[in-house]
Amino acid sequence: MTWNKYIGTILIVAGTTIGASMLALPLKTAEIGLPMGLLFMAVAWLFMLINALVILKALAPYPAEATFHTLVKRTFGRPGAVVMAIAMLWLFYALLAAYASGASQLLQQVTGVPAKALGVMIFIGFGGVILTHTGLTDYANRLLFLIKLVVFVAVAVPMMQLISVADLQASMRQPFSQISDSGASVAVLLIYITSFGFHGSIPSLVAYNNGQNSALKRAFFWGTLLSVVLYCFWIALCLGLAGQTPAALKDMATMIRFLGLQTGVAWIEISLNMFALFAVLTSFIGVGLGLSDYFRDMLKKGTKEAHIAWVGLYTFGPPLLVMLYNDQLFVQALEFAGVALVFIAVLVPNMILQLQRLRQIQRVSMGMTLVSGLMIFAALALIPLYFFGSF
Repeated sequence: MTWNKYIGTILIVAGTTIGASMLALPLKTAEIGLPMGLLFMAVAWLFMLINALVILKALAPYPAEATFHTLVKRTFGRPGAVVMAIAMLWLFYALLAAYASGASQLLQQVTGVPAKALGVMIFIGFGGVILTHTGLTDYANRLLFLIKLVVFVAVAVPMMQLISVADLQASMRQPFSQISDSGASVAVLLIYITSFGFHGSIPSLVAYNNGQNSALKRAFFWGTLLSVVLYCFWIALCLGLAGQTPAALKDMATMIRFLGLQTGVAWIEISLNMFALFAVLTSFIGVGLGLSDYFRDMLKKGTKEAHIAWVGLYTFGPPLLVMLYNDQLFVQALEFAGVALVFIAVLVPNMILQLQRLRQIQRVSMGMTLVSGLMIFAALALIPLYFFGSF
């Protein structure tokens, strides 16, 4: 892997994770307290990093162009591929519609153009970039990610001077038992898990880098660690400015508006909206990249141009219709994304790895076998706990 691709991979990982779900972290951390929030973040980071490495291992026996569709179909046959397709479509369509809706609403505040019209432009513009080539997508993602970082630093420096140490200390004193209901605890944990969800893009990153798993492992580590650092700083910034004003943390738009007003500087509020916008757009690119490659592998229709057209229609057509029908899908998608992500990125890949070991498709160390088994148990526990609150 060249240094250029290595940096690009780190930024794709970080750019995909540091997205829309990041904007929800201060809201959830304010509900449960900073100690529990930091604990959930550490657990979610390690949990999702381990499962990213499991997916890399499961992809190892196959060509670099293999996708989740290839893995599932060769392991579970056609029925398994159908179940996986339903789960992936549930997650990715909801997220694409949510991200486009969120980005269009943020743009509407600046341009005054109707949100749905802006959403259509986002699908056409960024969907076209995603469909052309992964390399072009990489450079588009790098540009957005770097702009996002510059804007974040530009607003964070003046805002740091306004942080209330008393507000942060009050949040630190909230007990670990802030949430007593197990279902509610799992729901909050799933938001943190979603914040480290870049796993749908892993097959695309493997293909982009022609395998080279050892370099990809390092890129995954540094990309997700960069996310952890920015998440902690972002949460401290928000709670330090709005921690004792619960009404300011009821939703993303209210929080951003409140933070901007706290500074008394108009350009900071505009910059915060820019940061939120680019955070959502980089997530849109990451999710769109993973889903389009999934359809590239599954659909084989006619000429190259016709194939791209079909992939674009299947990838972006349904979420565009969903966004046009319901432009308030943003919060709902994040609530359920964690459940779908646990199924797609945790349960299924670990089951595949265990079956690869049993069928002697590849050698799996005893340590990885045990860790993979624990991941399966964790996934099977989280999903019913979310829906039913207990076993």
